[in-house]
Amino acid sequence: MQYSCKTLSLTLGAVALSFAAASASADTVKLGYHGLNYDVIKAQIDTDPGADTNFKLADVGMFNMSVQKPDAGGIFGSGQTVLAWCVEVTQSVSEGIVYDIATTTQSWTESITRLFDKHYDQVKNSITSAAMQLAIWEIVGGDANLKLSDGNFQAKTRYDTDQKYNRDSYQAYALAQEWLDKLNDGDVARKYGVVHLTNDGAQDLVTVVQVSEVPLPGAALMFLSALGVGGLARRKRAAKPELALAA
Repeated sequence: MQYSCKTLSLTLGAVALSFAAASASADTVKLGYHGLNYDVIKAQIDTDPGADTNFKLADVGMFNMSVQKPDAGGIFGSGQTVLAWCVEVTQSVSEGIVYDIATTTQSWTESITRLFDKHYDQVKNSITSAAMQLAIWEIVGGDANLKLSDGNFQAKTRYDTDQKYNRDSYQAYALAQEWLDKLNDGDVARKYGVVHLTNDGAQDLVTVVQVSEVPLPGAALMFLSALGVGGLARRKRAAKPELALAA
């Protein structure tokens, strides 16, 4: 079972977006679930640290989803592959979930956007995919110090007799912490925008769209501009696409 984090103490900086009346209600997209995009890496996570820690073994990495019913706003296209990470740890993800495209920004939106701008292009295998997931969980549910080893969200490597899994788990953990340590260092070019997908009965997800001067259709542009990412474009699907872009 893939854990995620609905019970984390999130600071939801609920900034209302200025939508036209026709876009007042959240747009929706229906996604199919096809498992993790790379080989499974295990890590131990705890979403409620205290006197008694309660680490649970979790699959960590990027989900491979597909669009079964696209959104009216044109962000996602029918049949498109969507690569996403979860922002929760207590619900599951499954086939045929209808997600709301969130209409409020979160306190963590800018930090996750910065994480993607710096490191999304490096996600090419199970270790980097798992590192991105651990970093996202820490940004969403952890503390301002962004340490995986303490705070409201904690993680540690998998302890197992299989040395390969120990090694991969450790490398993912160490890389995630390296990214978090340097998250706010220096200027970074804005390359990606975050799309937040929510469902009360399933893991909430984040995926990305690529920043470009080529505009999306009106409704999608209005939504994504309100998140502060400007004009966004759709990339043609490759044999194994790396972006959740409309086809």
